[in-house]
Amino acid sequence: MPQESSKEVEGLYNELGTGYEDAFGQNPAQIRFVRSAVEQLSAASFVLDIGCGTGKPTGSEVVKAGHKFLGIDSSTTMIDAAKQNVPGAYFEVIDMLDYEGPSNQVDAVFAIFATFTLSHAETMKLVKNIGAWLKPGGFLFVGSMSAEALDTAEWASRDTETGVVKR
Repeated sequence: MPQESSKEVEGLYNELGTGYEDAFGQNPAQIRFVRSAVEQLSAASFVLDIGCGTGKPTGSEVVKAGHKFLGIDSSTTMIDAAKQNVPGAYFEVIDMLDYEGPSNQVDAVFAIFATFTLSHAETMKLVKNIGAWLKPGGFLFVGSMSAEALDTAEWASRDTETGVVKR
């Protein structure tokens, strides 16, 4: 899947729709990760989530903790669901590589399972952009996996509590 065109990736996530939320929106390991990350933030922080999907669980946890939240995603289907799922948050349909965020204005960036389709050059561009968006001392919270881990059978056999693949 690496180096897919942005239109192919957008189409994939539009096709997945709310099925993605059913599979990942209540992942206990991801919720624990997000809650732990949010505890690091000062009150009323501005948080950006790139590849926000349906807004769950990241957006909902960030807003629940009292922070300002902007989620971006290239999938209109995902953003439509996110707007319904996370009242009080802001969402924008835009590819993460095209987003021109404000310099030195973001307290934290989340990138959870958002970058595995990027090429090396695209990843380097994104990291440079994130560095420009973050305030000095800001946080980057990343959750990732290898493209090989996308094997459907492997995902179907993983323990949702721990994320460990059952063999």
